[in-house]
Amino acid sequence: MDKIYDAIKDKIFFSRLSDAEVIVVESIKDAPRNDRKAYFDGVFLRDNVAGMEDDIQQLTSISKDGEIVNIESFYEEKGAYDPDSDFLATIENALMNKKDYHG
Repeated sequence: MDKIYDAIKDKIFFSRLSDAEVIVVESIKDAPRNDRKAYFDGVFLRDNVAGMEDDIQQLTSISKDGEIVNIESFYEEKGAYDPDSDFLATIENALMNKKDYHG
């Protein structure tokens, strides 16, 4: 999962903690703590709107088909933890880009 940033950086994500659109960062350690935004690094979520931190279970995205996707389920179903899967390509092919989102 070390190259996940490149796969997710242009995708649309939302925090279930605050419903805020999430800003994708390379490392959650570098994400601000004192603003009113939410950040995600592919594994961890920092939601400054809700004042909480969590992981992928509190994130959703939208598939290219327009379906709301729970990221924890998506990771499990699409092989994120299987060393033989092409999970990063699956992200590219399955999740909507920010520029295509018209919410």
